Amino acid sequence: MATFIGLLKFTVKGAEDYRESPDRERQFAATAEGKGLSNILAYWTIGSYDGVLLFDAENDETASRAMLELAGEGYVSVEALMRAFNQTEFSSVIGSVG
Repeated sequence: MATFIGLLKFTVKGAEDYRESPDRERQFAATAEGKGLSNILAYWTIGSYDGVLLFDAENDETASRAMLELAGEGYVSVEALMRAFNQTEFSSVIGSVG
């Protein structure tokens, strides 16, 4: 499994219905395991982004598909999807540099 970070912004629709955001996150988390995601953590933020999702996915395609489906609901736009490496993983990357 690979770890990903998604940076989210409310759409106009999402901003209008912000009070429902925690319920939508619970629904997303409940269905995400069936779509190949696990260890889902959601945070609402102040500043340039309205939210951050951290999750594990089988591969890049699975993570991308999940974020496209999330954005397709119309409440958030996915501003960035980033692959994240823990210390062990990054040490392996460094070790493979020629």
